[in-house]
Amino acid sequence: MIVNGVDINQFDGATPTLRNELEDAAGSVVGFVGRLVPDKGGALLLQAAKRVLAVCPEAKFVFVGDGPSRNEWETLAAQLGIHENVVFAGVRKDMPGVYASLDIAVLPSLVESMPMCLLEAMASSRPVIATRVGAVPRLVIPEETGLLLKPGDVNELTSAILRLLQDATLLMSASATVRVSIVVACRNEIKHIAAFLDSILAQDMTGIAWEAILADGMSNDGTREILDEYNIRHPQLRVIANPGRIVSTGLNAAIRASRGEIIMRMDAHTSYAADYCRLCLETLESTGADNVGGPARTKAVGSQARAVSAAYHSRFSTGGARFHNVDYEGLVDTVPYGCWRKETLERLGLFDESLVRNQDDELNLRLVRSGGKIWQNPAIASWYSPRPTLSALFRQYFQYGFWKVAVLRKHYIPGSWRHLVPVLFVLTNIFLGIGMAVTAVGASQWFNVAAGLWLALATTYVSACLFASLLSAARHGWATLPYLPAAFAAYHFSYGFGFLMGLLKLTVGPGPAISPAAESAFTKITR
Repeated sequence: MIVNGVDINQFDGATPTLRNELEDAAGSVVGFVGRLVPDKGGALLLQAAKRVLAVCPEAKFVFVGDGPSRNEWETLAAQLGIHENVVFAGVRKDMPGVYASLDIAVLPSLVESMPMCLLEAMASSRPVIATRVGAVPRLVIPEETGLLLKPGDVNELTSAILRLLQDATLLMSASATVRVSIVVACRNEIKHIAAFLDSILAQDMTGIAWEAILADGMSNDGTREILDEYNIRHPQLRVIANPGRIVSTGLNAAIRASRGEIIMRMDAHTSYAADYCRLCLETLESTGADNVGGPARTKAVGSQARAVSAAYHSRFSTGGARFHNVDYEGLVDTVPYGCWRKETLERLGLFDESLVRNQDDELNLRLVRSGGKIWQNPAIASWYSPRPTLSALFRQYFQYGFWKVAVLRKHYIPGSWRHLVPVLFVLTNIFLGIGMAVTAVGASQWFNVAAGLWLALATTYVSACLFASLLSAARHGWATLPYLPAAFAAYHFSYGFGFLMGLLKLTVGPGPAISPAAESAFTKITR
């Protein structure tokens, strides 16, 4: 027998209309929905609110509905000195928007049957706090969809509200209806974060229950404030702290806090087609792969940045990696970002938090070596913003080369032999340079040999670089040609030198102490 029910479709993706009307709603919103009568426990909730506000002064308590106890409860709020944080919103017709505005739904009833408000709150993916009365224990699964309390206990009610407000993981896991969790690690992205959040909200997620977990790496440029502002207007965008400040720790924190069965990674420096998420889901299901994504596309502004982008798509700089081919569909060894079943990531052990760079490549290496499959679908479209200058590119790929050694040390052989070409090229130049320096004294015949070999190497490299530059400029615009030879050299030499430094620092030993500024060349995320 079905005693009560709701149409869940009306609650999917609802706009938080009530929250948008609240003044100074920077904190969490705790809501009561129902008749304002003594048996609903509103006076008890107000007493608990006073204690909660002593710990979380920015929280708001909203009472939606009307009844004979309204005047009494409004007076009690004033007597308790919490009236500025308590809103009596009256009867509302926009209930999906009301529930979308709440962080927690509370029903502290002393007597109850099977309350419709709890069904509606859970249909809206809101965590609930309710008392063990009537049929309520049949609706709420303790510690999974909400918390159950004994009726009439203000101390237990206070503790339950504080527990949910202070434990982001518990707050997010209190409802199990989300299917997709988008995870993002960001830090100091003030120039890009608003556009990125707008691109998430523009995704076609019709009929898909989703959330986005944004792990902020202790930003100090205003990024966190923008994240919090968006969270107020769009509760499906959840913000958590990433004290580790690097991508791997942020992604892992977001994955652990996620509720979805599907995990989709996004990057704040990338724009996405409106069907990006939907196509990732369809490809994951249709191929049976363990990780899916689209090819690496770029979008650059300015001739120098366009040259960096053009070189990025050339086989001369990337060694022919398939994920750089925007037309290729099939199995690959990695894809940008990624979309996995959560159980796959948990089986692999999530991202390696010892890596500042290359954490995604290393995860995909583990996936492939465990028998998993990675599939690229060229219809999945996103556009990465490459580094705008050659110096920024050099710093980025220096770190890529440096941290590739940590991956190699962990797995003993490289994910692809093309990863070793730049360091072998740089080493050859170094050895020939040393050879010429040593044999220069006395005009040794070995000097001629070393010089001849180096000249042959340099001539071959310069010729190949110029040829690749002409091909890339013909495809991406001749305005990029003056920068392309330097862009190719930046890719090759920065990666090679970074790899060598990684060999010295990560395998030989820590060596003498170096300055924090020098250390940041290896560990600071560059942009």
